[in-house]
Amino acid sequence: MYRTAPPAIGRTNGVLPLRLDRLVRRRFAAGGSRTDDPELHEYFADLAALHGIGYRPEVLRRGTGNTFAGMAAAMLDGLDPVDVVIIAHATPDLDPRVSAGAGASHRFAGKPLVFAVMDQACSAAFTAIRLAGEYVRRHSCRRALVLVFDQSTVPYESAAELDGDAAVALHFGFDPGGRVRTGRIPGVDPGEVARVADGIGSGLPVIGLGQPDRRVPATGIWGAYEPAAGAVLVHHDRPRAQLSYCAIDANEAT
Repeated sequence: MYRTAPPAIGRTNGVLPLRLDRLVRRRFAAGGSRTDDPELHEYFADLAALHGIGYRPEVLRRGTGNTFAGMAAAMLDGLDPVDVVIIAHATPDLDPRVSAGAGASHRFAGKPLVFAVMDQACSAAFTAIRLAGEYVRRHSCRRALVLVFDQSTVPYESAAELDGDAAVALHFGFDPGGRVRTGRIPGVDPGEVARVADGIGSGLPVIGLGQPDRRVPATGIWGAYEPAAGAVLVHHDRPRAQLSYCAIDANEAT
């Protein structure tokens, strides 16, 4: 079992010993995972009741959907070898009985360490990249894979305006020169986001200054990113007045 202390609260900004070697993006059509299943109906009905929200059985009765495990299986070809896999998502998985992490750990030679980042909304991918860099810095890992997922089959009442299923794979290699920087800046008001973001990138284009794409909250920001140009990707958490960012230098990632 791996155990570590939580990070200190406050400003974190650091150069990570990473370079982005490959970026894969994909939107998925209607999935092939069965949803009209008695166990799933019972699970989501209990979950909705526990949180005092309405259950929507008609969503499951549509028949099929995409699980994170299914999307991961379609994304992993050509992404090995890896030493650590970190999964990030803002929306819950469709089927809790199937683990994308377990599938990924058996897919790669060497059985890499696999874990997930969740309950951070649009910031989940930023945290996952920072963790990938720290594992490469502090351990024997030299290749890290960050998998980011969105799925829109939500069989209970939700204010989210989800539309479609998507995945992004970010394959990082070790680079002592540090081609990637991540950070979290507290105390940033909405009117200050552009100024603060411009100060991070040293001339790199900034992605994410507008409202995030709520239809695909975790993966949407990566749709506008072009590795050959480099960029600063940002997410502003208005309730917390907190700016998360990831600055990636220009490279030849494919």
